[in-house]
Amino acid sequence: MAKSVTMATEGLDIGNVQTAPVFKIKDDKEGVVGDLTVSQGGVRWRGKYQREDVHLTWEEFDELIKARPAKK
Repeated sequence: MAKSVTMATEGLDIGNVQTAPVFKIKDDKEGVVGDLTVSQGGVRWRGKYQREDVHLTWEEFDELIKARPAKK
Protein backbone atom coordinates (compact mmCIF):
# COMPACT_ATOMS: atom_id res chain seq x y z
CA MET A 1 0.00 0.00 0.00
CA ALA A 2 1.74 3.15 -1.22
CA LYS A 3 1.62 6.32 0.84
CA SER A 4 2.12 9.89 -0.27
CA VAL A 5 3.18 12.69 2.03
CA THR A 6 2.68 16.38 1.38
CA MET A 7 3.55 19.34 3.55
CA ALA A 8 2.03 22.79 3.94
CA THR A 9 4.80 25.36 4.45
CA GLU A 10 2.71 28.32 5.50
CA GLY A 11 5.06 29.11 8.36
CA LEU A 12 8.58 27.99 9.06
CA ASP A 13 8.91 29.61 12.48
CA ILE A 14 7.87 26.60 14.52
CA GLY A 15 7.34 28.44 17.77
CA ASN A 16 3.90 26.96 18.32
CA VAL A 17 1.37 24.63 16.75
CA GLN A 18 -0.30 27.42 14.75
CA THR A 19 2.89 27.95 12.69
CA ALA A 20 4.02 24.31 12.59
CA PRO A 21 4.29 22.38 9.32
CA VAL A 22 1.49 19.91 8.66
CA PHE A 23 2.22 16.71 6.76
CA LYS A 24 -0.81 15.35 4.88
CA ILE A 25 -0.56 11.55 4.70
CA LYS A 26 -2.50 9.87 1.90
CA ASP A 27 -2.96 6.29 0.81
CA ASP A 28 -3.37 5.35 -2.86
CA LYS A 29 -6.44 3.22 -2.06
CA GLU A 30 -8.22 4.95 0.82
CA GLY A 31 -7.25 8.59 0.31
CA VAL A 32 -6.42 10.63 3.40
CA VAL A 33 -4.90 8.64 6.27
CA GLY A 34 -4.29 11.60 8.57
CA ASP A 35 -2.32 14.75 9.37
CA LEU A 36 0.97 14.90 11.23
CA THR A 37 1.87 18.26 12.78
CA VAL A 38 5.46 18.80 13.91
CA SER A 39 5.96 21.61 16.41
CA GLN A 40 8.49 22.79 18.94
CA GLY A 41 6.51 21.07 21.71
CA GLY A 42 6.22 17.67 20.01
CA VAL A 43 4.14 15.91 17.38
CA ARG A 44 0.38 15.70 16.86
CA TRP A 45 -1.42 13.05 14.85
CA ARG A 46 -5.02 13.24 13.71
CA GLY A 47 -6.24 10.16 11.89
CA LYS A 48 -8.89 10.27 9.20
CA TYR A 49 -11.84 9.71 11.53
CA GLN A 50 -10.41 11.18 14.75
CA ARG A 51 -11.98 14.26 16.28
CA GLU A 52 -9.05 15.06 18.57
CA ASP A 53 -5.30 15.16 17.96
CA VAL A 54 -3.05 12.69 19.71
CA HIS A 55 -0.19 14.77 21.13
CA LEU A 56 3.20 13.42 22.14
CA THR A 57 5.96 15.56 23.58
CA TRP A 58 9.39 14.99 22.07
CA GLU A 59 10.34 13.00 25.16
CA GLU A 60 7.25 10.76 24.83
CA PHE A 61 7.89 10.33 21.10
CA ASP A 62 11.52 9.39 21.78
CA GLU A 63 10.46 6.77 24.35
CA LEU A 64 7.84 5.34 21.99
CA ILE A 65 10.32 4.97 19.13
CA LYS A 66 13.03 3.45 21.34
CA ALA A 67 10.54 0.91 22.73
CA ARG A 68 9.82 -0.53 19.27
CA PRO A 69 11.83 -3.56 18.22
CA ALA A 70 14.37 -2.88 15.48
CA LYS A 71 13.42 -4.16 12.03
CA LYS A 72 15.91 -6.44 10.33
